[in-house]
Amino acid sequence: MGLAVKLFNYAARATGLSKAFSKGAAKLSGFIRFGKDPAKAMRKEYEAGIRYFVPKPGIKFPTCPETLAASNPVSEISKKSLKNDIMSKAELGNVSLRLEKAFANEKPAVEKMLRKVFPGSDLSIRAKSSNSIYSKLERVVKEENTIIKTDADAHKMVKDSIGGRITLPNLTEKDFYDVIRNAKVNGVDLTAREKRMVMRYFKNPESLSPAQLKTAQSVAKDVKILLAERQSEGVHRRLMLGMMKDALNRNVTTIEKLKANRINQELLEELSKNTNIEPFRVTKFCNYRGAEGIAYFSDRQINQIKKIQLATGEKFSIITCDADVDLSKYGMKYLSDSQKAAIKKSGYTTAQMNFVSKDGNLCELQITGQGTHRVYNPEHVKYDAAQGKNTLGPLYDDYKSELKGLKQELRSSYDNYFNDLYNTSRESTELFIKTQRPVLDSRLSQELSIENMIRLEKETMALEAEKYNGFVPHYAEHLNFAA
Repeated sequence: MGLAVKLFNYAARATGLSKAFSKGAAKLSGFIRFGKDPAKAMRKEYEAGIRYFVPKPGIKFPTCPETLAASNPVSEISKKSLKNDIMSKAELGNVSLRLEKAFANEKPAVEKMLRKVFPGSDLSIRAKSSNSIYSKLERVVKEENTIIKTDADAHKMVKDSIGGRITLPNLTEKDFYDVIRNAKVNGVDLTAREKRMVMRYFKNPESLSPAQLKTAQSVAKDVKILLAERQSEGVHRRLMLGMMKDALNRNVTTIEKLKANRINQELLEELSKNTNIEPFRVTKFCNYRGAEGIAYFSDRQINQIKKIQLATGEKFSIITCDADVDLSKYGMKYLSDSQKAAIKKSGYTTAQMNFVSKDGNLCELQITGQGTHRVYNPEHVKYDAAQGKNTLGPLYDDYKSELKGLKQELRSSYDNYFNDLYNTSRESTELFIKTQRPVLDSRLSQELSIENMIRLEKETMALEAEKYNGFVPHYAEHLNFAA
């Protein structure tokens, strides 16, 4: 049977044009409406053209191979159709498989682009997988009550088709002492005494007297921000150059406008002379940190990005919270929505942005460091477990049970534990500051400790490696009508 005929027949069935099929569709509607015999239900699905695709061990979603070659779903996919019609879910599966292929084809070009924008950076990149696409589209359609009429509609809903991560290098001992020796706070050089006290505070705080400790603490946060600037300055420089190059290419600004908005003169000189700068268009920028954390980009660096916005007249969302906001004193009550969004209760610390690829697709880039990246996976497990997401295997059953049973006071203590983990891991691993890993509240089970979570992660990865040994994505075996 030709594809055109198949599409016509499928569309007829999906839209109720075929009375004969409509009667059968009433039985096919909704997976649990087939009756008491699941084998019979799956046989009817099979006869209707439904096949379950298995992209990963233990994960599956419905598809319809007869219409997979189409360029768009043959019927609209909506909240109502996903609830009542297995055929609609199969079309969503088809859309997910087509988008996965499109994203995989796009990935090399995006990676090449990012390596030109940020040369020499420790970059990793991935294209969104079919099961991740299916899950996100299903959630967006249901939660936002939107409709997918075309693959392009679905593409826009996915947003981050390609994801990249830059892992910033840790500061060296030389970086650490250079920053402190040349440190300025509010444009004023630190005194020799302040420099000595803050160095000792970061390396051997127990050696300080109360008076010395007070001196060190008065400048410690400002110096930490300067250390963070040193860590991210290379990526920030390349980001600025790429954004300005893109704006010039699109004729939304000029060198004169950039100068008028007091963009760093050294950057402007490189922009004029370096013909190898790769254009980079940002559409959203998020500078996440915990309440007491140190963001990857300083207020000064963020203000440089805002100056480009002024020079172009183009506004995109910048989610950040100024470092001098005293959250310990005033909390978040008086913050703007943008500032509140930048402060993560868990302590999650990263800079991430949406950007446009050369093909016009929306992608995402994260900028993080080795310390915070090590905390991310356990913290993400904590988040999924708290949300009741069915993403964790049986190895995490005891962990989920302990987490679920926490009363509010202990739950807050556990949140603070992860907040401190992000901060101390960032400082000790990335910024060359001596810190001690936080100790879990003695009232909490060691099942909830990061050491145990890292152990569970390693065991889970080992089990996953066994599952993936020889695994190839495939359509599920239907001879017994079981996936």
